[in-house]
Amino acid sequence: MKAIEVNKIDVGYANELIIKNLSISIPSNKITTIIGPNGCGKSTLIKTIARILNVKHGAVFLEGEEIHKVDTKEIAKRMAILPQTAEAPGGLTVYELISYGRFPYKKGMGSLKKEDYEYIDWAIDVTGLTEVQNRLRERFFL
Repeated sequence: MKAIEVNKIDVGYANELIIKNLSISIPSNKITTIIGPNGCGKSTLIKTIARILNVKHGAVFLEGEEIHKVDTKEIAKRMAILPQTAEAPGGLTVYELISYGRFPYKKGMGSLKKEDYEYIDWAIDVTGLTEVQNRLRERFFL
């Protein structure tokens, strides 16, 4: 199964279509790069996959399920998007910013559990951020 399937989508802003009849497959566990000239629809495609934009026609599927019909919290557990301007909000440490990735797993306004901290520590370790995990955003840009 493909991680993401885009099936004959039309997407745009107001009355202007940016993407017309596009179908692509993005495989699981692979790095996929989207390249093209400015204005060709790369950011529009990413915004559509991330559910920031709705399709005018067609559908986007995540692991076989249409993403616009799946609960937002469930999507957040299965997919994350790193925007082009990857500047963290002010006043957060690197550790705190990474901990936000555990938000969809919390119940209500509950606090993080031991398992959440283990995942955060793992992510910091595998990305080589141990030395900067306590830096504030003002000193560290992602």
